[in-house]
Amino acid sequence: MNASRTIDFRFAPPNIWTNLCFPDDPYKSLVSEEGALLYGFEQLLFYSWRFRRVIEFSLLSADKPLRVTQHTEDARTPVVVTTLTYPTAVLTLRTFAHQDARGRRTDVVLWEIAVNADVDELLTGLHIDLTEQNVFFTGRSVAPAHALYAVPLDRFERPEFWRVSNEYQVEDPSAPAPGDLVLLSSPQRLVHFHPTGFRPVGSMATDQQIVAGGETLRGAIILPLNYQEEAELDYGWAEQALAQTRRFWQEYPLLRQTFTVPDPALQEMIEALARNILQAREIKDGLPVFQVGPTVYRGLWVVDGHFFLEAAHYLGYGDDAQRAIGTLLRHVHADGSIARMQFHAKETGIAIATMIRQMELAGDNDQLEELWPTIRNGVTYIEKLRVQARNEIDAKGAALPCCPQPLATAASAGCAASTRRQPGFSLG
Repeated sequence: MNASRTIDFRFAPPNIWTNLCFPDDPYKSLVSEEGALLYGFEQLLFYSWRFRRVIEFSLLSADKPLRVTQHTEDARTPVVVTTLTYPTAVLTLRTFAHQDARGRRTDVVLWEIAVNADVDELLTGLHIDLTEQNVFFTGRSVAPAHALYAVPLDRFERPEFWRVSNEYQVEDPSAPAPGDLVLLSSPQRLVHFHPTGFRPVGSMATDQQIVAGGETLRGAIILPLNYQEEAELDYGWAEQALAQTRRFWQEYPLLRQTFTVPDPALQEMIEALARNILQAREIKDGLPVFQVGPTVYRGLWVVDGHFFLEAAHYLGYGDDAQRAIGTLLRHVHADGSIARMQFHAKETGIAIATMIRQMELAGDNDQLEELWPTIRNGVTYIEKLRVQARNEIDAKGAALPCCPQPLATAASAGCAASTRRQPGFSLG
């Protein structure tokens, strides 16, 4: 490809969240551009967003990072590598999702601190900030521990200073868990530490270790998402989990039919986009829902869905796209409209166009005949909207404007489909 046409992402937004999850995975864990894990997306208003829990990682150091870079291992594998370069060392975070044969979902961060060769030695470790309202993060006590739990603030009893200094030196693993398991650290234990910027958030650090120049310190942070068992979750398990996740994505048929372009960069983008579509998708009530993304647009969006289903056909997921029509049909109403949001009149038009286009791509005349009454009722609903609009405008003494584009497109699609002279499409 000519250099002037190189894909360089110059218009990419400054905030970039990478989805770690598997196809149809309900646990849509995200990694921020700085390597933080983002959980529990919440939306107050359309432009008021936040995450319920944020877990940030940094080098245990008085210095701030000089630069941060990030990439996935390759286009089809959502193993996110975040590199934070400090004046004395480089912290690398390798973050990925894992699912075992029992359906246990886990997020894993394999971290590595490489001390610069020109540094004599460095006392350091991994620093973790944890943000969540009304929660205190701690082990079974405030002693150094491998497991960290989320304890509601009203249930946490702050120990007296002298007890912290004299009694809490070693964690008692037989003590009951004080809350839900959040993460485990291996092989290092975690100790309470002050948060970055002394913010009112939870903060932990691995036991500080002296690392000589040119040497490397490694560890794992393991986050169970849908289970509480702690056994066997250690650094060795995390390394095996990484190998299993890599193998899953390398063997997964992202493109289920031959789809190639001559430019390698474009081909990689197609594979990455196919992966993103499958990661955003979910199975709800037995049917696939092609969602726009894992956060604010996590759900059925009729307009966006039209293009997702067409893309699914091109990628070889025609059967899933056909099944997704069933998801759309759940939003057919008695007045003929087809809408997830009733105030979006355009949804009926695009739903009609979607059904017709899907039947064209699949060559499924039988299903088109089954859908035809729904399509005709949708067109009738649009015609009623036109009459309503004309009456309201006439009452104000104004002329009726041209048909809005979504409605015009829908009406044209319905009329064209009802009159086309192709074999199997002679519906009236």
